[in-house]
Amino acid sequence: MTPYVRVVVAVALAIALGGGVSGCAPAAEPAAPENAAPAPAPTDDPGAALVEQKCSMCHGTDRVWAKSQDAAGWAKTIERMKSNGLVLGAEEEQAIIDYLGSR
Repeated sequence: MTPYVRVVVAVALAIALGGGVSGCAPAAEPAAPENAAPAPAPTDDPGAALVEQKCSMCHGTDRVWAKSQDAAGWAKTIERMKSNGLVLGAEEEQAIIDYLGSR
């Protein structure tokens, strides 16, 4: 069997077994790395609630809390996530950018 055929067979099996290939499929939450930033304390900020709600749809929020960037950096990250399927209203997007950019 050629390497190409092996890859095709592996992908077909993954799809058939429900693993899929990519996208926002629910997955087991990986253990947070030892040096990961802890999640922030609960807050009444609507941006924090939106981060928990929207970002956790596709990946763990430990990724978000471990990253530090300014509002412009978060705006770029959100645009990238939107190209991956994230759906946000303009007000939701701004609330997330404001919250994460101020941390």
